[in-house]
Amino acid sequence: MSTTAVTLSIRDRIKVIQTQVVTSALTPSEVRDNLILLTGLFGNVLDEHREADAAYHLLVASYVEGGDAVNRAEIRASTSAQYARAREAKDAERLVLEMIRGAKTFLQSLDTEMRLSR
Repeated sequence: MSTTAVTLSIRDRIKVIQTQVVTSALTPSEVRDNLILLTGLFGNVLDEHREADAAYHLLVASYVEGGDAVNRAEIRASTSAQYARAREAKDAERLVLEMIRGAKTFLQSLDTEMRLSR
């Protein structure tokens, strides 16, 4: 019987780290590992954000070319799957950035604590 490896999406990987941060007391080593992983994933998140924004703006442009005023085109587009994807990508970018900042702050505070205890 062969087993197939489960490949997690970028969002799933972020959620796993987020759950660890919320539900457990992470060791400095685990925080460092998460920081490295989040930093690596950040580029992928930025790529998704850029691609999702482009798809959304293409949709808005198609509505404008179809005769809608810009504000009406943006309202129509804001109910689309492209908008939802762009919003999700933007939220993921903000989340990863804040998680990176939090991990760095945690590690810096540990470093300061260790220096002061000497």
